[in-house]
Amino acid sequence: MRALAGIHRLAVIVFALSGLACGEPTALADSLRGLILFSKGSNRASELFVIRPDGTGLRQLTHNDYWDSQAHWSPDGRRIVFVSERDSVPGDPLLKGQIHVMDADGSNVRRLTNEASPPTNPRWSPDGTRITFNRSGPDGWQHIHIMTADGSQIRALTTGESVDYSADWSPDGTKILFLSQRPPLDFSTMYVMNADGTDQRMVAGDYACTDNVNEARWSPDGARIAYSCGATLYVIDADGTDRTTIGTPTLEATAHAYPAWSPDGRRIAFTGGTPVAWDVYVIPATGGSRSRLTTDVALDLVFDWKRPR
Repeated sequence: MRALAGIHRLAVIVFALSGLACGEPTALADSLRGLILFSKGSNRASELFVIRPDGTGLRQLTHNDYWDSQAHWSPDGRRIVFVSERDSVPGDPLLKGQIHVMDADGSNVRRLTNEASPPTNPRWSPDGTRITFNRSGPDGWQHIHIMTADGSQIRALTTGESVDYSADWSPDGTKILFLSQRPPLDFSTMYVMNADGTDQRMVAGDYACTDNVNEARWSPDGARIAYSCGATLYVIDADGTDRTTIGTPTLEATAHAYPAWSPDGRRIAFTGGTPVAWDVYVIPATGGSRSRLTTDVALDLVFDWKRPR
């Protein structure tokens, strides 16, 4: 009986994998391969989409004439936090994005913030109870803020004369990686702090990049950080050592930005720029041959890669 049960389980697995090979848009395919979350459109009007890492299963999540962008999966994969201008007046030159949350299929959209200074770059904490974001304060400086997942209890984690943005939680939830332009450097580089805002320190400085670092993201195991410097994609150890070049400019992808780790840490999705468009690519986390997932003339910006549970 045990042998028959084992054969039955094997048959189920083989059947499921055969369905994946045929490209069937099943929930199983999404759970095994994961989904890359990105926006498609322009700077003034963009929508959120998901796509599988093999380029199949493209699906639009938002449908409106406003700017929806800067999205992030919740830890359980059931919700998406993002920035949207949907509550603004159409055509108003003073459109202000606010942080919203929606179900993973794009339904049940709810606004979380109503800030005078537009908040950007929301990121869920690993336990799903808090969200970080950046906004400018009355003093004109931009800092990392934190709030509960329902949009309440907002407070600043960074202060002073610095420009702080693009926070990312460590997988264990104890630290926050962020970018900052502050002395002694005159360009943006990576910093890390405790989740309560204490013990802020530079990660690598000039060794990581002698220009502005863009969109640094922690690996799923917390051991590495992916980021872009100029037009090149890098991975560096979390302690600021052992920098590795992952993707360099080519005729097909003249620039690399917005890295997002695969759930298993083996691959990185990113936005590759060309003279006419920005597309979604996937590349091994150790470097190598890249796969291009989108090819239309649009601005595709990668934000996250999660395995919905």
